[in-house]
Amino acid sequence: MRHLSMPLFFLWAWFVAGPVHALSVAFYYGGEWLPELAAFDIAVVEPRHGFAPDAARRPGFEPFAYVSVGELSGDHPAVKGLPTICRLAYNPAWNSIVLDHSRAECRGYWLTQVFAPLWNAGWRGFFLDTMDSYQLAKQAAATEQQAGLTTLIRELKARHPGLRLMLNRGFELLPQIAPLVEAVAAESLFGRYEPASRSYAEVPAADREWLLARFKEVRERYGLPVVAIDYAPPEARERARAIARRIAELGVVPWVSDGELLSLGVGVREALPRTLLVLYDAREAPDLNYLEAHRFLELPAQYLGLRVRYQEMTSPLSTEPQAGRLAGVVVWGTGELANPQPVLEWLGARRKEGIPILLMGTLPFDPAPALGTRRVNLPGGTGLHSSLAQFEAPLPRRLVTSVQGLQADGIDAWVQGGGGALVGLASWGGFALAPALIEAVPGVDQYRWLIPPFALLRTALRLPDWPVPDVTTETGRRLLTIHVDGDGFVSRAELPGRPWAGEVLLGFLKKHPLPHGISVIEGEIGPTGLYPQHSAELEGIARRIFALPWVEAASHSFSHPFRWAEATAQAGEGEGRYTLPIAGYVFDARREILGSREYLAHLLPAGKTVRLFFWTGDCAPTVEQLRLTREAGLLNINGGDTIISRTCPSLTCVAPYSLAKDGELQVYAPVSNENLFTNLWTGPFWGYRRVIETFERTETPHRLKPVGIYYHFYSATKPAALKALEEVYGWAQSQPLHPVFISEYVEKVRDFLDYAIAREGEAWILRGRGALATVRLEEGLASPDLGASQNVAGFKRALGRTYVHLTGTQARIVLAKAEARATLPHLEEANARITLFKREGRDLRLSLLGHVPVEAGLFVPEDCKLRAEPAARLGPRVEGVQIIKSKHATLTLTVHCPRP
Repeated sequence: MRHLSMPLFFLWAWFVAGPVHALSVAFYYGGEWLPELAAFDIAVVEPRHGFAPDAARRPGFEPFAYVSVGELSGDHPAVKGLPTICRLAYNPAWNSIVLDHSRAECRGYWLTQVFAPLWNAGWRGFFLDTMDSYQLAKQAAATEQQAGLTTLIRELKARHPGLRLMLNRGFELLPQIAPLVEAVAAESLFGRYEPASRSYAEVPAADREWLLARFKEVRERYGLPVVAIDYAPPEARERARAIARRIAELGVVPWVSDGELLSLGVGVREALPRTLLVLYDAREAPDLNYLEAHRFLELPAQYLGLRVRYQEMTSPLSTEPQAGRLAGVVVWGTGELANPQPVLEWLGARRKEGIPILLMGTLPFDPAPALGTRRVNLPGGTGLHSSLAQFEAPLPRRLVTSVQGLQADGIDAWVQGGGGALVGLASWGGFALAPALIEAVPGVDQYRWLIPPFALLRTALRLPDWPVPDVTTETGRRLLTIHVDGDGFVSRAELPGRPWAGEVLLGFLKKHPLPHGISVIEGEIGPTGLYPQHSAELEGIARRIFALPWVEAASHSFSHPFRWAEATAQAGEGEGRYTLPIAGYVFDARREILGSREYLAHLLPAGKTVRLFFWTGDCAPTVEQLRLTREAGLLNINGGDTIISRTCPSLTCVAPYSLAKDGELQVYAPVSNENLFTNLWTGPFWGYRRVIETFERTETPHRLKPVGIYYHFYSATKPAALKALEEVYGWAQSQPLHPVFISEYVEKVRDFLDYAIAREGEAWILRGRGALATVRLEEGLASPDLGASQNVAGFKRALGRTYVHLTGTQARIVLAKAEARATLPHLEEANARITLFKREGRDLRLSLLGHVPVEAGLFVPEDCKLRAEPAARLGPRVEGVQIIKSKHATLTLTVHCPRP
């Protein structure tokens, strides 16, 4: 293996006397970090792409840096100062210098100029390649070079005791260094790649037998796992899987990828790609926040378990193979492209790789050259026929004007007419074209889906029945979040004495000891803001609010920017146009975000910090502003506007969880605030009670969002608004919910995007960062086999689906062979997080930590005994589920069962 520049990755499941999982490893040299890498225990990556190992590292997962030992590529920064005496030979195949490690000064140069920068950047695991490159130099003495390499590796471990090493070959060095390494890899056991001709071939039997003998020696003599890195074309996934099976049958860990290591390979463990790439037309909207694909399609995609990434379709598209890296591609067109050839060629390559493609909106080109299905014109007056039941609005029976569809031959047409189709499935994916996709509602700014988006995405993209990471639920209960924007803190309430709204809300919060995220606007209550004469009094109220143990602090900026992008463009050209009119202030994003955080810190009691930033105004920050929050260690939220209700009864009225912009993330509020329910605070001021409709409609038929109570301080100024808040809080407290801080929800959304899912035999391998603790099994999938699964504390059936409770950062789920009542004790539901989980045989011990007194339902077999610490009240026992209610926010449950 040589120093490459693009992706690959995969696998190990160490096989001896049948498949027994021990270790998994991935190799990936691409420039884009892939969340799927976390499905493995080790991921070998190219460090020169700028990956941050400390950010990627998590329990059970370690990124390894690829480092060439025997050669230095011509573009490596250390080449320029490489002493002449250290240049053993030149390798034209890779434009690299072969290094002489028999000399102490050359080893020292490599240690200080090649290795040390990687160690200082945070890398703690290394994959050592080109261990035998000295063989390219005829004048090199093998024994001297081997001795030098041995000395080099010993010195590495002596200097850095925590160092982890993996070798590519280096068989001749193992007698001296085997205890210092974790594993040995080698290429081409069955399938090899010829770089010169870019072709694939079968490995000769003699070469295979030689390598198998080396593998056997490594395993039996040194006790090290070995991996065979084999090659197959990226479009030949089944061939790759077949090679992987052959390798595994020989007791060797398989990993099979394309010859340049650019696609996500396959092996015993195969990661499932969750990224849906949306190609959009930049002419549609000035910002991603306003794209139709984002507003309408992303939420259904996220619900199905996909993360969405956007790219303008006329921008340069990656030339790398995408097999195993993309779950699918959506082309959302809005008009004819002037030069469609590049995107057509790119789509043709993705079709060849077997990646599903979904065309939506208006066709931007004739797809025939790429997809083999040609565009046809459907004239006005064409009658349409549909095999679909009405979804949110009826499909048009007849076209009003001429539109473009796809030729109906050879496709499964859902909506068709006049020899063409507007909606349907094809061998390459599917399509849903206007005007049979979404319609605008006349007279209001609303839309309706004409076709079922969940069914379209699931079938056109051929999505698997996988465990879906779920941000709405934990320990079987729907989440409850509450957060408050700082607007109106300084308003006077329409109550006796005309108190400040902040003071009224303080009293309200004392009556509702639920986790709250509370923000303030520095420019409203601070001494340099609009009301310096009242600042001391206002800050005193804020301090009392933040002192409440169930309140976490957030900044709502310094000057409450109304439009973040426009304020940035206008900065320095005047005062107050896009912000509060604070005298002498000119918009500065750092002052808004970092400065307001520093101000807020002095209002907090000891032990509390500012972790949150609530977006203001249009809630459409720029990429740079999102980056500021991340680099400052702040979690950000707001925007999205989920307002589905009787007056907006459409899935289009449910916002996505988040929006990713150029690698930065904006998390949306789960549900809209009272501003939209009160017609922009013009009345009726009791309107926020209608948010209960939103909570109900985002629960059935799909649980799309948590119950998210979200409002402003100015709701404390109107008696009708306060009454509405009491009604909303009362409704929430009457439901079986799981209250969490809004920061915990933000962390779950971030974890959703990082989450990795892999398949290993009959098991699902799940890896996250620990914030997201629930996966959802859709209807038709059996419940987990609790005895065969790992880090699965239980599950809850709801809405025809199964919500599985996970513990820690990684889990292994094996589904039961047939749906049957579980016989092992397990948690069915709780309003608290699992902090300890231990199963030994039939015995169970788990601890719960909540923000309110713990309630739980635990399945306890008839012959088992339950103990709760501290003592708790036991309610009725229904079908083996024991109801438990505690007076405390912590609870440890122990179930002891007699041995069979």
